[in-house]
Amino acid sequence: MMKFFLLALRFLLALMQRLLYILTFGEWAPFACVVAVIRDGEKILMVERRDGNGWGLPGGHIKQGETAEAAARREVKEETGLDFEILKILGTLSGKRPGIWLHA
Repeated sequence: MMKFFLLALRFLLALMQRLLYILTFGEWAPFACVVAVIRDGEKILMVERRDGNGWGLPGGHIKQGETAEAAARREVKEETGLDFEILKILGTLSGKRPGIWLHA
């Protein structure tokens, strides 16, 4: 039941994004997201995905007016309860991925 709910929510979000894209004549920006790679020696912190599709890095969407660094700290705190220090930015990734409905 929870998996169906999450799929329905993803579908509605994708539909809403496409509708706003059409209404703004293609000028509506895609979502911006962050993930954090938190290491302790050779170990990397992973979180169990809410949709039941395994494990992933902690992260999420950047809110309006928020920096990527602040979003990473907020998302990690929300998902794990941990505070951490950002040492460096590893890189950026953009583009569509197979199986993902929302473009981030």
